[in-house]
Amino acid sequence: MAETSNIVRKYVDDSPFGSMHLPVGSSTILAVNDLIARSAGSAIADLGAIANFVGVSNGMSTLGDVFKIQVYLRSICTITVASAGYAIGADLKRLAGANGTAWSLQAATSGTDAFAWSMEYTASATSLDVLFDSYMTGNALANEGLFNTSTNAA
Repeated sequence: MAETSNIVRKYVDDSPFGSMHLPVGSSTILAVNDLIARSAGSAIADLGAIANFVGVSNGMSTLGDVFKIQVYLRSICTITVASAGYAIGADLKRLAGANGTAWSLQAATSGTDAFAWSMEYTASATSLDVLFDSYMTGNALANEGLFNTSTNAA
């Protein structure tokens, strides 16, 4: 079984449109609060998967499980970040992490690789409240979001 994620959920959208259930592949191991990609219902493992980011898991799975887990499409979470100053609304991308290891974000160089946004201003921080919203990135709606992360977006 996966270790517990280092992400702490502070708020989730529990409306009917605030979550979805994704199938889990039999070789996928997920922890509660892992970052989830829509392509295979698996934890994001590399920067190439950011365009498929859907949300934060509310379930866990072990090797061999084949069922659906609930994924929150919108949430505010506390997560580890690269030590730096952050402004409210700053674009964030994955620095490190995968299932069973600590997740960490860093400032994104452009909006195309961002999938989270800072919710607080700080001159220096190693953890931060961030917003995950797959409706804004477009990943919950086939790349038709407010902040479209698709590489073929106009």
